Amino acid sequence: MDRLVLAAMTTAGQVCMAVKRIYVPRARHDRFVDAFTAAATRVVRLGDPLVPGVSVGPVISAESAARLRALTDDSLRRGGRAVPLGTVCPSADTSAGHFVRPVALLGLDDRAPVVREEQFGPLVPVLAYDGEDEVIARAGAGELGLGASVWSADEERAFAVARRLDAGFCFVNTHNRTGMSLRAPFGGVKRSGHGREYGAEGLMEYVQPCVTHAPAAFRGGGAGMAPGAYPVPTGPPGPPPRE
Repeated sequence: MDRLVLAAMTTAGQVCMAVKRIYVPRARHDRFVDAFTAAATRVVRLGDPLVPGVSVGPVISAESAARLRALTDDSLRRGGRAVPLGTVCPSADTSAGHFVRPVALLGLDDRAPVVREEQFGPLVPVLAYDGEDEVIARAGAGELGLGASVWSADEERAFAVARRLDAGFCFVNTHNRTGMSLRAPFGGVKRSGHGREYGAEGLMEYVQPCVTHAPAAFRGGGAGMAPGAYPVPTGPPGPPPRE
């Protein structure tokens, strides 16, 4: 549970791959919120990031802080509930910077802006669901699709769910850069960007292919090669073609 909390709150939630919302089976929702809140008390401490023990600092600007507070206020007007997460460092003067208290937002539906948008801050909606097909559809219904994670004691089932998610990458039982392989491509789908970093696919982003065509009559080429035949490449195989 600590890893999930940190995946949402690292850099005050201001990173593209942070956990943006959490879907929980309805029957486990309340127990999850209790466990998530308890974990946040252990690992989330708001304050000056230069002070030892502080894990969440301010957001980047006054505009960002105002936007996050507006998202919280909107959630409350919609009937949601804000549960404070973690503690505040006793020496922190939160009035002197762009500090936003980390909160879990409960009781919302998928129409709430904090659910639909990328909040880019320490706010995390926790949403209940009733079935696997339902939650997969809801998770992929928005305009964004960078990353996701599936958390389960049944790893085989978690991987099966991960394969159905509409996202550029997916973690199983983790969600952080420490769980990534830099040999694998990194990037999103839909409005979460174009292209890939890392891996062979990342290298291909720096390559401009050049294709040479010739009339069919000139495709022969050597003794014993029939017109229209192609020479067989002998070098190492390259990366698979991109669609």
